[in-house]
Amino acid sequence: MFRFGMGGFNDAIRKLKRLEKNAKELSGTHELPVSELFDSAFMRRFTKLPSFDALVSAAGYRVESSADFEHQEWEAVVQAQTQFHSWQEMREKAVEEHTSRRLIKGV
Repeated sequence: MFRFGMGGFNDAIRKLKRLEKNAKELSGTHELPVSELFDSAFMRRFTKLPSFDALVSAAGYRVESSADFEHQEWEAVVQAQTQFHSWQEMREKAVEEHTSRRLIKGV
């Protein structure tokens, strides 16, 4: 006679349901604080600086709106202080990292 438990199967179902819930929460358009999108873990992993504020300080000019990130000077700072070739590439990677973390949260 063979004996086996269903605990592993039940755990897999629970994880799949959590993934589904997380995916639903991620659908649509979201606004995130810069500090959440470019958190300290992201900055340590992909830049020479410990925080997004430090990256802004390295730019040497005051940032008052998102339009201030669309200048050639900002592109130069991103290229000099990060592993990215452009501000767009940095943003895309931050969104990818954030989405991955949120998708597996609680799984």
